[in-house]
Amino acid sequence: MEGKRGRKAAADAEVVALFEDGSKPPPPEDMPQFQQDVWRSIVDAMPPRWFDRGTHPVLVGLCQHVEAREMIWPLYHAALAKGDVDEAERLSRMFRREQAGIERASADLRLTKIARIAKQHETERQKRRAITTVQPYDL
Repeated sequence: MEGKRGRKAAADAEVVALFEDGSKPPPPEDMPQFQQDVWRSIVDAMPPRWFDRGTHPVLVGLCQHVEAREMIWPLYHAALAKGDVDEAERLSRMFRREQAGIERASADLRLTKIARIAKQHETERQKRRAITTVQPYDL
C-alpha cells in the first residue's frame, strides 16, 4: 500500500477551484444586462462551487425565464386596466408558463430548500440501500 502515513498536509486537503481565482462563475459576456444582474443575484446567494460548468445552460435558461416574466407582468396590468379580458388571459397564461419554467430550473439547480432536502434524502436512501447486512443463514 503506497501513500503517506500519518497526518495529511494542508496542501493535500485543498480543493481545486473550478474557476481561476476560486470565485463564483461570472455571467456569459453575450448575455443582456438584466439577465447578467439576475445571474449575479442567484450565484451570489449560493455558496462557492455550487454551480459547475454543467449547470450553466440551466442557469442561463433561468435568467431568460426571469426576464420574460418581468416583461409580461406590466403588460398584464395594462391589459387589466384597459379592460381587455382576452389579452389579460393570454398574458396570464404566458406569465404562468414563465413562472413554471423558473420553478423547474430552480429545482434542477437545487436553489429551493425543498429541492436541497429532497436531494439529501435521496443520498441518504442510497447509502442505506448500499449497506448490506449479514443474515444468520449466510454464515
